Amino acid sequence: MNKIKKQKAELIKMAMKKNPGSELIPCGKRSTLDECFTVFENKILFWFNTTNSSSTQMIYSKM
Repeated sequence: MNKIKKQKAELIKMAMKKNPGSELIPCGKRSTLDECFTVFENKILFWFNTTNSSSTQMIYSKM
């Protein structure tokens, strides 16, 4: 598994831990969580919604 894929998997795990009992839902018109990542200035941004909150959340990790 390459470095970026590992970091994406870690971010999803972190988001799940941060939102226990809530499902992570792709944001906007995205159909999968994998489509909810953006690379910006050596950081990976992860955008998602949860069933417990309608607001979009972001977690980032340095690459």
